[in-house]
Amino acid sequence: MKKITKIGVTCGDPNGVGLQVLIQSFNSIFVKNKDVKVILFASKCLWDFYLKLLKINGLRCTLIQNVEDARNETINIIECFSSKLNIQPGKVTRAAGLAAAKSLVVASDYLILNKIDALVTMPVSKSNMHFENGYKFIGHTEYLRDRSNAYETLMILITKGFKVATVTNHVPIAKISKQITKKLVTLKLKLLISSLENDFSINNPKIAVLGLNPHMGDGGLIGKEEINIIKPVIEKFDHQGFNVSGPFSSDAFFGKLLYKNYDAVLAMYHDQGLIPFKMESFNKGVNFTAGMNYIRTSPDHGPAFDIVGTEHVNSESFLNSIFFANKIYKSRLV
Repeated sequence: MKKITKIGVTCGDPNGVGLQVLIQSFNSIFVKNKDVKVILFASKCLWDFYLKLLKINGLRCTLIQNVEDARNETINIIECFSSKLNIQPGKVTRAAGLAAAKSLVVASDYLILNKIDALVTMPVSKSNMHFENGYKFIGHTEYLRDRSNAYETLMILITKGFKVATVTNHVPIAKISKQITKKLVTLKLKLLISSLENDFSINNPKIAVLGLNPHMGDGGLIGKEEINIIKPVIEKFDHQGFNVSGPFSSDAFFGKLLYKNYDAVLAMYHDQGLIPFKMESFNKGVNFTAGMNYIRTSPDHGPAFDIVGTEHVNSESFLNSIFFANKIYKSRLV
């Protein structure tokens, strides 16, 4: 008998595309993943609202109070905020931010208590996340790091044939250089290697590391991080027998499609890695948080307030998030 993976899904911002993406994906979820149960942390009123908005009938949902009651081939809903929520598609409202935060809090509780096997987080507006305890939200990656008491986490963007991780995440450009240290680059490389081996079953993964400065600092004329920090770390890993190469100048590296020769790329900062990744795989990619004992994936797009309720909403990234959450969970069982 196949092990059933219980995958939780947050609602994201109720006024964004999260519920629409889930509803549009309903049939495909269970065709591509016959061994999953889906638990939505939201409210039935939100589900019903978007069914009506999209003029879709007949999709199954089941209200449950315990994960043990979750059923196959239906959306199981655990209600975690008021059914009186004022839903305004496309609008940024405090009520929606409170509901999105509550969904994340409850879903994270279930994840950390191992009541669900993995969590897929729907997109939110970071500045509109309002937590009752006053937590300052800067991203799901950092939130789950704090909740799970992980020493450090690693953001990996994944799609078929392309994985890119970042040394720094949601950091202002002006502060990136000061955060690039031997200690941090070493830690992120260790997390990346461990994730590729344990989460993706890749033996002796081949990793490319990017430089920080244009033209890798031009021998120190533009910057010395490559000489003083990044290259020494790479050499240390190489001497230890790991298959790590670089540093590479990011523009030439991606321009020549060299990423296709590696199992993963380690970028120094968010846009350095995510711009080429999204050019290659927009609406297909998945955000995975490595470094935790828990599994979290997410679509690689935002709440897309401007297209809620239209035919332009693409569900492929969410479907891939479910697929990879299930795949990573099964890889960790081996």
